[in-house]
Amino acid sequence: MLLESPPRVVIVDMDAARRSTLALTVAAVATVDVCENFHEARAALKKRPDILVASLRLGAYNGVHLALVARQQRESTHAIVYDAAIQMAPAVLHAGAFFELADRIAVALPAYVTAVLPASDRRDPNRSDRRNLPRGGRRRWDQYVLAAAQ
Repeated sequence: MLLESPPRVVIVDMDAARRSTLALTVAAVATVDVCENFHEARAALKKRPDILVASLRLGAYNGVHLALVARQQRESTHAIVYDAAIQMAPAVLHAGAFFELADRIAVALPAYVTAVLPASDRRDPNRSDRRNLPRGGRRRWDQYVLAAAQ
């Protein structure tokens, strides 16, 4: 029986605190390479990681550039690009990467690393998340059954 090796993850962010936090969230389930800037990350991508996790804002370059480089070097590499502004999501999705909001990436990252991911992010960033809307109560059928029971 062959043991499957843990996924290799490259994390790149110019913010040291966020880099450290993200690395700690997946250290137990993945081999993690942490990079401070675009150039370090580009060199780390030569190791052909399974997942690239990058901030959108990396100085003169951005996480979308890295996602394209990662996909070019290994087609099966999944890229997750995060930013505080959801307006950047369409550009990230167009590059074939997953988009996540910066304030949610630390919580979402372990699920990305342990899940079997689809080829691309199918979520629509322009569509509001209905789970955040207040619910109006029971479904129509429930109302019908309850009314009939009275």
